[in-house]
Amino acid sequence: MKLEHLVFVLLLLYGALLVAAFLTPPPDGSHGAAHPDFATMLTGGDPQRHAPTLWLGWGVGLTQILLTSAMIALGMRRPGDGFAGDLRGLGKPLMGGTLLYAVVWTFLILTYQGSMDGGSGTLYLALPAPTAVMIYLLWPVPLVFAAFFVFGFRRWVLSEEDQEAFARIVARRQAAQANKHENLGAN
Repeated sequence: MKLEHLVFVLLLLYGALLVAAFLTPPPDGSHGAAHPDFATMLTGGDPQRHAPTLWLGWGVGLTQILLTSAMIALGMRRPGDGFAGDLRGLGKPLMGGTLLYAVVWTFLILTYQGSMDGGSGTLYLALPAPTAVMIYLLWPVPLVFAAFFVFGFRRWVLSEEDQEAFARIVARRQAAQANKHENLGAN
């Protein structure tokens, strides 16, 4: 499958999951309930209200992760054969980062599902388990992709050869523009 086709399939899957989530009828109490002490505030209520859409949400998140990585690969590839063309060595780190992101996302969903049944009530660095996973594990994972860009810029984004080729294109265009202006001035 070509990378462009994978992006298209992921977009279709993403759309289908969103439609499925929107068509799932909301359970009672899914929009909050009146707070017993503060009339202007709503309480979350029973965590089981998320059970019907929890795995749809996991699918939407996982599809976003895969789509983001596929779009990075699409933008980074160079002409060549194979699934993603020539990624100049970015393929394995990108797949590793994507796998890490997907695993942490799945761990967050599993942690949240465990807390819906009352959970253990254990706090991790002063936070409930799902919140701790979100802040301490999930939030930093995209920094891996930023590190690919920062530390692999010359190898994966703009190599010396790419910069030289770009400089040649600019020089040719400037020469053509100058030639055009000379020809207009001579007439």
